[in-house]
Amino acid sequence: MESSSKSIVRGVITLTLITTFVVLARSTETVWSHGLMDVDEYHSAIKKKNKRGPHGGPVAEFRKNYLEFVVNPEIGKIALFLLDKDLEVVPVPEDYSGAGYLKMANNSIKWFNLTRVDQGSVSHFIAETGIKDLGSFNAVISLKTASERENFRFSWAPEASTHN
Repeated sequence: MESSSKSIVRGVITLTLITTFVVLARSTETVWSHGLMDVDEYHSAIKKKNKRGPHGGPVAEFRKNYLEFVVNPEIGKIALFLLDKDLEVVPVPEDYSGAGYLKMANNSIKWFNLTRVDQGSVSHFIAETGIKDLGSFNAVISLKTASERENFRFSWAPEASTHN
C-alpha cells in the first residue's frame, strides 16, 4: 500500500511540475516576445495589426511587403500603393503592371487597367473606374511583376471607409 501511495504522490508532483513549466514557458514567451520597442516600432505594429495603410486603406501582404488599396468614391478613382515591411510607401518598380475588376453590389462588373504614375519620388498605381459615387463593391486585382502574377481581393463599403 505504501509504495502505491508513493507512486501516486510522485505522479501528482511530476504532473504539477510539468504543468508549471509549460505555463511559465508560454507566459514568458508572450510577455517577452517583442522585447523593447521604440515609438516608431510601436506605431508600425499597430498599423499592421489594424491592417490599414498610411492612406487609410486596407492592406494585403505582398511577398515581404504590403499593398494598400485606396478608394476615392466621389470621382470613382482607385489607387494601389506598395508599402514596405513598416507600412511606409515605396516606389512601384517600372516592370510592374496590373488590371482588375470591381463586382458591384448589383452584381455588375467593371473592368479596369492600373496605370503607374509618379508623384514626386513615389510611384503608385491608379485606375479610373468611370463610376461616380461608388457604392459597395468587391475588387479583384491582378498584379504582374517581371517573373509572376498575383491576385488580391479587397472589399469596400462607403460607410466602413475611413478615407475618401
